[in-house]
Amino acid sequence: MARGDSPPFGSDFDATDPDTDKQIDVLIAAVKPGMATEDANRLINDARHLRSARLVDLVRALLKHRDMNVRGYALTLLEGTDSPKVLPAVKEALEDKDLPVRLQALEVLRFLRHDESKAIYRGAITDADAGVRMTAFTGAVEQDEAFRREIVTAGVASPWEDVAQASLAYLELDLTPETLPHYFKALDHKHPLVKTEASERLSMLFDKKFQNSTEANTWWKLNQHLYTPELVRKDFLNTLPSDRK
Repeated sequence: MARGDSPPFGSDFDATDPDTDKQIDVLIAAVKPGMATEDANRLINDARHLRSARLVDLVRALLKHRDMNVRGYALTLLEGTDSPKVLPAVKEALEDKDLPVRLQALEVLRFLRHDESKAIYRGAITDADAGVRMTAFTGAVEQDEAFRREIVTAGVASPWEDVAQASLAYLELDLTPETLPHYFKALDHKHPLVKTEASERLSMLFDKKFQNSTEANTWWKLNQHLYTPELVRKDFLNTLPSDRK
């Protein structure tokens, strides 16, 4: 399913159907410690057409399977729903030691738009694996505008170089007097590439080299009045013909 598509089920997932729940209960009872991978996959396929919050319990039972492929495959049962009832399974899967399982958990998470899902994104962006971090970052910035702004402005100071650089790239698309102080934070980053990227971008913008965020913030407070909201020098605009201002 392409990112941005409507979830195939949501309210239906939350609906209560005793017959469906009974079918899922039978499948849950069939989950045994040490069950063969083929049997676990067959059980997942048997649940594929069912829609009920009880699927979360089935998935959580399967998340204990020794085979990471089974654990990841089980999570696909929840993919596409916008129901917050899947969040416990997502949180559990994001603690998994195996990368493919954590990545699949994020596939489930990307359809959710809840405060708790945002909290999960914040945690996933600090994952030790770069693939998980950047998948989480991409999903987070596709949430609502306020959350995107939060993730990007905080991400500039992330200890992870990839998150900081991605955040800088997003901030550059919307540099304003309000977002500029967040961009300045990158001047203090421990990774030289992040610091250099921010320094060079600011040098191009202001024709001035800053050594750190303190210096940049001090300079900006003294000179902000010289710039338009689009960060163009007002005296430069005064030199343009009136039809180009």
